[in-house]
Amino acid sequence: FARLGLACPRHFNPADFFLSLVTSEELSKTTPIKKRLVTAFRRAGGGGSGGGGGRSRMAALLPAESNGTAKGSQRRRKPLATNGLFEASDEDHDADNDDGGGEDGWAEGAQGAGAEGGGKAALALRLVRNEEAQLRSARKRANATNLPKFERSFWAQLSILLRRSLRNQRSVIDKVPYIQIVVMALVVGSLWFRSPADTDHLQDRVGVLFFIMVYAGGFNPVFSSLFSFPAERVVLRKERQSGSFRLSAYFFSKVLSDLPIQISFPIIFGTISYWMVGLNGEFARFLAFLLILVTTALCASSFGLLLSAWITNMKIVLSVAGTSMLALMLAAGFYVQAEQLPDWMSWLTKVSFLRFSYDAIMLNEFDGDNVFLLVSPNDTRSWSPPALALGDTGSYIRGQAVLNEEGIESNFWLNWLWLVLFLAAFQAGAYLCLRRSV
Repeated sequence: FARLGLACPRHFNPADFFLSLVTSEELSKTTPIKKRLVTAFRRAGGGGSGGGGGRSRMAALLPAESNGTAKGSQRRRKPLATNGLFEASDEDHDADNDDGGGEDGWAEGAQGAGAEGGGKAALALRLVRNEEAQLRSARKRANATNLPKFERSFWAQLSILLRRSLRNQRSVIDKVPYIQIVVMALVVGSLWFRSPADTDHLQDRVGVLFFIMVYAGGFNPVFSSLFSFPAERVVLRKERQSGSFRLSAYFFSKVLSDLPIQISFPIIFGTISYWMVGLNGEFARFLAFLLILVTTALCASSFGLLLSAWITNMKIVLSVAGTSMLALMLAAGFYVQAEQLPDWMSWLTKVSFLRFSYDAIMLNEFDGDNVFLLVSPNDTRSWSPPALALGDTGSYIRGQAVLNEEGIESNFWLNWLWLVLFLAAFQAGAYLCLRRSV
């Protein structure tokens, strides 16, 4: 690779480096990297047929001593790594000499094995064993000198892994979820198009707020994030065992790389449906609506990460996620108010992040002295505060009356703060579960 001008950087996973080269070619369509690699492989004898290509490849793997060019010399073989930790020591050569008579004995045994017909396999096996001995010796010296476990800092690892995750996402980006979000937003906007601001259509208005919150900020993010860890769990376990990087760096790179998608979906859905339905027309209220919707989506996505890291069986995790989200949705306050729940079920409203999201969205829509709804002539309900008669146009109620009717007495920013706390708790739980499972 270095001779082709494609040198792998130090401390960079060779497999990731190769994949990044191929991915870059697929994206840019300009640099013929694959063609250069195939040509170099054929020139090195890898494309030959019969035994010639095999002999040239084996010769490239073996040190000079095995070909008889420096038989009897005590020159050390060049190790695979060049960072100073894996250089062969005198103890390593003593072990080699005890095991097979030193490098001369190794070369002679290799040539003898080749003469008997099994030389290639024996030579390769001996080479692997020699490198493993050097690795064991290097680990012992690293432990004895109290060297750091990772040569790269957390931030350097996070930067490398984040670029890898973004590159992988860019290569597999699918337009179908975006089309689905836009279509669903148009459907919702059409069904509740310009819903009148009166008491006859109050339940419709509250219902569309709840549906937007549950779909764009609840179910869709949860089920989208359930597939984050299972597909990479095996590879992650192997890389963790080899000490390639910190688990925390991998986890945060995964979270950060998913942020653009997790944020864009609720913004697209909320923007289209908000103005089509005709919710509160103040632009500041619209921005607050998006803030709650995005925070709820991040909470739901983190909850999905937690389940994905905790439960390794996909069938089980899908069932648990569906059941959990339904329970949290029922306890959000739209179907039944918290005061009407039995005592032994009241705890569910305290652990439902959808309840705090629903309260915040309702407060954003109806709280304030400048929010009024027209009281329909057939509406005989008693409102608190009572309805106000405004000339010949009829009676109006303030938005606070709707909040009192729904039993919502909290504060907008307090509910948002609870959502942030749920988000942090889900993220911490996902990291601990992932650490346990890999």
